[in-house]
Amino acid sequence: MTISVINIGKNTLKFSFVKVIDGVGNGLATIYAAKVLSIDEYGVYGLLSLWLMYATLIGPGILSAVSREIPVLLGQDKERDALTIQNIAVTGEIFYTVILTAFILGALLFYSDPVLKVGMALVAGSYLIIRLATFWSQMNFIRERFNIVAKGSLIAAVTSPAITLLSLHWLNIYALLVGPSVAQIITWIYYLIKGHIDFHFKFNRYEIIRLVKVGIILQALGIAFWAFRLADRTIIASTLSLEQLGLYTFAISILMYVVNFTSDFGRVLQPVLWRSAGKADNILEGFRDIKRITVYFALGTAIIIPIVQLVFYSMVRVLTPK
Repeated sequence: MTISVINIGKNTLKFSFVKVIDGVGNGLATIYAAKVLSIDEYGVYGLLSLWLMYATLIGPGILSAVSREIPVLLGQDKERDALTIQNIAVTGEIFYTVILTAFILGALLFYSDPVLKVGMALVAGSYLIIRLATFWSQMNFIRERFNIVAKGSLIAAVTSPAITLLSLHWLNIYALLVGPSVAQIITWIYYLIKGHIDFHFKFNRYEIIRLVKVGIILQALGIAFWAFRLADRTIIASTLSLEQLGLYTFAISILMYVVNFTSDFGRVLQPVLWRSAGKADNILEGFRDIKRITVYFALGTAIIIPIVQLVFYSMVRVLTPK
């Protein structure tokens, strides 16, 4: 069965629409925060957000492994097997998340600055709730419940900047962490109500080890990708001043909203592609649509790149001339 690029595009537009709202909301929150906070305070936020970024990147890769297995099982009409492997995977990921959350809390003891200590505690809480919301979101996503996930993303996109802006004068720098965290709590509650995944704790040591062996390779690829993306911010955080880190963090946060705009096409394609592969008689037949889809995506990217460059240049010239 041929994969419909139009259908993938329609579902991608749902997430792209949310990305626009998220970009506008968080962009305004970023600009307003830059007016309220000092550059040094923004530098502290840059350091804390770097901790959170690395925490979310490092993991056993279990979720990455089942994101490929479950769609294949669903394509073969093995719903019970898919549910079993889902519960084992989420149980393993929750266990790891609790351990890393405790590690982040322990790391705050190495900071003497009280602002950084409180910030690290908030980073630990943010990491925990972000991971929980991600598990439920991902399980709905790989089952191609795109409408539910798009609505969940919309809730986070609206509530995160709203809470950040409302609490900025009260919580100061902490609002930049509290806003997204509260938004993720609300989003997770939404998934528990509307995106029920029939989760029950199920520990199977042998299955978890098997998934880790697969997932760690996929995780390593992701880390290599993000290591390149985060190398500049890491070097600045380790060698330059908080003021310079603050300036960079402000600039890159705006740019990343634009860069991530088209990333959902591949995300939507992935579960559809793996489910299709599960139905196919052989690998070549299962992935035969890749070349056609790649050509379409390459053409679209070539058109978008100069537009993105023009938008960013105009935004800097008009909104943030300093």
